[in-house]
Amino acid sequence: METFVSSLLEQPEVPVIGAAKGPAGSLIKKLFIDAQRAFKSTDEEGSSTGQNTSQFPRPTGREFILRTSVPRPAPYSKPTHQRMFCVLMQDEFRIAGAFSEDTSFQ
Repeated sequence: METFVSSLLEQPEVPVIGAAKGPAGSLIKKLFIDAQRAFKSTDEEGSSTGQNTSQFPRPTGREFILRTSVPRPAPYSKPTHQRMFCVLMQDEFRIAGAFSEDTSFQ
């Protein structure tokens, strides 16, 4: 857990090993659940709806990021970074790509 927290301070993105079932993921999930309960209790004081607040709310959209490193434009070129980003929402979607290629042909 200490390695995960120190990685958060040093890197812009950190993988959560084990997702929501891992040690870090279960703590993050618990933080979201507690925040949701606190919000619902202040928003609806005294009214019990009987909903299961242990689940995350329905997402408004989904986000996908594909990253790779491949040699472009030819197989003998130096491998360069490629990135594609996609957001899917109820009524819209967005796709963005960042592609690079080796300009020094050896």
